[in-house]
Amino acid sequence: MRKVDSSYPKRHAARRIADKAYLWVATRFIDWIDELSRKAPKIGLRARLQLIVLALVVLFTTNVLISALGSFARSEALIHYRYSASASNLTYDLELLLKAQKRKLLVLDALGTKSFDRMTISEQVQTQEDQTRIIDALGDLGRFTEYQTETEYRSLFKAVSDLQAILSEIYEDRGSHGGDSYELALASYELALEALDVFSLNNAKLSADRSRVANEQATLIDRIAFLMFLASIVITTLFILALIKNTNQSLSRLKLGVERFGTGDLKYRIDESLDAGEFAELARTFNKMSSSLDAAIEQLEVRERFIKKVFGRYLSDVVVEEILETPDGLSIGGEVKEITILMSDIRDFTRLSEVLNPQETVLLLNRYLGAMAEIVIEYGGVVDEFLGDGVLAAFGAPISTGADAEAALRCAIAMRDAVETVNKKNRADELPEIKTAIAVNTGQVVVGNIGCEQRAKFGFVGHPVNVTSRIEDCARAGEILISQNTKNSVDSTKYKFSRPRSITVKGVKNVLEVFNVEGMETY
Repeated sequence: MRKVDSSYPKRHAARRIADKAYLWVATRFIDWIDELSRKAPKIGLRARLQLIVLALVVLFTTNVLISALGSFARSEALIHYRYSASASNLTYDLELLLKAQKRKLLVLDALGTKSFDRMTISEQVQTQEDQTRIIDALGDLGRFTEYQTETEYRSLFKAVSDLQAILSEIYEDRGSHGGDSYELALASYELALEALDVFSLNNAKLSADRSRVANEQATLIDRIAFLMFLASIVITTLFILALIKNTNQSLSRLKLGVERFGTGDLKYRIDESLDAGEFAELARTFNKMSSSLDAAIEQLEVRERFIKKVFGRYLSDVVVEEILETPDGLSIGGEVKEITILMSDIRDFTRLSEVLNPQETVLLLNRYLGAMAEIVIEYGGVVDEFLGDGVLAAFGAPISTGADAEAALRCAIAMRDAVETVNKKNRADELPEIKTAIAVNTGQVVVGNIGCEQRAKFGFVGHPVNVTSRIEDCARAGEILISQNTKNSVDSTKYKFSRPRSITVKGVKNVLEVFNVEGMETY
């Protein structure tokens, strides 16, 4: 049977408590920042930046001072460590010298050459140097002696001094003291080594205690320094965050104003009383700009509505927009552009108008022209004018889509197909059916305002316009004749064409080849 973990409820409860505590702290922190930002004085941007720089300088200075305190505490601990290590090394060296001197004495006694008169000159010099090194080591050790180990050092100094005195007597004249001096020297060695051990232990203990105290002080200083550094970070962070939040509030008000301005809301105004300095000046400038633009746009809208109302009766919407949006849209003149021209009219319209009364003629004509105009606009063309029972349209003027010939050809097919819809309405009104012919040609013409300053018309002129009219005269009822230029400008694989037809038209020297568009290819 699986054992149930009985500690899970306790751990789960502890986690919930920790989560609540974290949420409480985070909430209080945000509340503190909000309170500081609300109580922050209304100051300009330059003053806010100066306060932020000052806070960063204070934080940096505090960090440097805290680092210096920590370095000082650690250097004190390092000094005590080096002191203890030096004392231990000197004690160890002195012990080695004493033991080496004792071994040498034993060797000399075994050889019977303990006195100087029985030693060689080099042995005499070596023996004196050994005594000198011991005295020097004892003096060096005294430099590390504190008042706490002064008694032990004195005992050590006396024991070593007595030992060296006895050794000097032995080396100078062994016979005057007999074997007692030798035994006394060996005993003095033991006393000196014992005193050295006592001094070494006490000195090591003292150094360890001082090092421990220094380390504890360094640790305490590090902790205090860390707390001070943490406190300075928290205080500086709160101060900077409060200033940043206050600045963000000012920027948010400006941003909201700009966004509302971008959406066209020129009635929006920024509350200038919530800021001071540069931000208040920006708010005032923004409000003045919005007010001025609002008044100017209202005047422009009034003028634009008047222009559209007046000219919309005579020009297409595309042409009116071009005139309004182009600075020199009303100037006389134009530019050379390649466009595709479409012309269409009703065949035998003169005969039809003879059998219809004027009201029926206008009804039939308006029905046809209205349907054709809608199709032209749908395919992106511009109806330049109605030529009695005909339509003159252009694709690529004043704005070109890059596929103007394609749009014109599709428009022509749609216009031919729409004739049946017009005829259904005519039959319902007991009007005669109509048949149309369409011509499409592509070429370079001059597009712009044509006329004089007193009276002008937006349109296009050029030889291709006349050629289109001549092609349309040659088209039979129900045909869509296009020129070679138009055929070259479209993807001919999408359409069904009849065999080329050669025609001779007035005003054109060369024979023209035209194509009847039977429809779209189906795959």
